[in-house]
Amino acid sequence: MASGDASRGLRLFTRANLACFSCHQIGESGGRIGPELTESSRTRSAVELAESLLWPNQTVAAASQPYKIQLDDGTVLSGYVRGSLGDSQSSLVWIEPSTRNERVLEKSEIEQMQPSASLMPVGLFDALPVSEQADLLRFLIDLGKPNTLDRKAIDSAVRSASTHSPIRFEWGALPQDSARHPLQQEHV
Repeated sequence: MASGDASRGLRLFTRANLACFSCHQIGESGGRIGPELTESSRTRSAVELAESLLWPNQTVAAASQPYKIQLDDGTVLSGYVRGSLGDSQSSLVWIEPSTRNERVLEKSEIEQMQPSASLMPVGLFDALPVSEQADLLRFLIDLGKPNTLDRKAIDSAVRSASTHSPIRFEWGALPQDSARHPLQQEHV
């Protein structure tokens, strides 16, 4: 891929409306819901990276395959599993995607279990202009290659994007006619 700019791709990766960093970890920063991307280009080809952005359900790596599990009490869990329910296994570990909390499930309590769709939103990449698609893809392609990107800048950008919090606005003006606004002192 000759086009695309990795530094603009990093800005896209950390842009709040795409929220890539919320699910994907690079180095020590970012989310842990989706696959870790620090070495993405060492483990996947450019074509595989592009396909995973365009069609997140086409090929899902085993470690990133989410499952729906119905327990014998009717509870339905969605998340990842570690282990399997082969003949010799009596349990598996269910991992809640957003918190990474783990729960051991006994084979006897699982009513049914089946793979579900990738947690990556379908169409997210398609909504970007082609130039931004190329930038984001270039960033992912260059991510694991030596001497292509400044790791400190990446870590800083992802860490900064990951620590945003809601801003507080002080409301100093009171309504002119307070009788018409009886809840003016209530916290919104």
